[in-house]
Amino acid sequence: MKQLKAKKYRLSGGSIVQVFPSDNKNRMNVAIVEQNTTYPGENMFNVNYVSIEMIFVLSGSIKITIRPTKIASCGSSRRENEEIITLKQHEFIYIEPNTLYRVQGSAKVLVVVVPPSEQNKSKIIKNKN
Repeated sequence: MKQLKAKKYRLSGGSIVQVFPSDNKNRMNVAIVEQNTTYPGENMFNVNYVSIEMIFVLSGSIKITIRPTKIASCGSSRRENEEIITLKQHEFIYIEPNTLYRVQGSAKVLVVVVPPSEQNKSKIIKNKN
């Protein structure tokens, strides 16, 4: 077993991401994100079409806006199925495939994506509201 080094980069909006290499079987991605803004942006949602994403709050707190794609499209003005979940330190959430989501707040989080993003299809969608 050897120690793996993370690749560090900055997202638009200022969040810092450290992505760790996948295991030798390429089963997952692991990253530490220092969130201090809205991801992927105001009036935008991200959706993973294949992967499950787990977000664990190491410190701080975040609000995750979730909108299932099967019920309401991102361009829809209907928000009755939208849910806002607040996570504090040591709390986590699994985001299932085909779920639109947006993360807001100031926190340091651990993100695990299974299968890894190389095998995932994801998309950032602008909300038309």
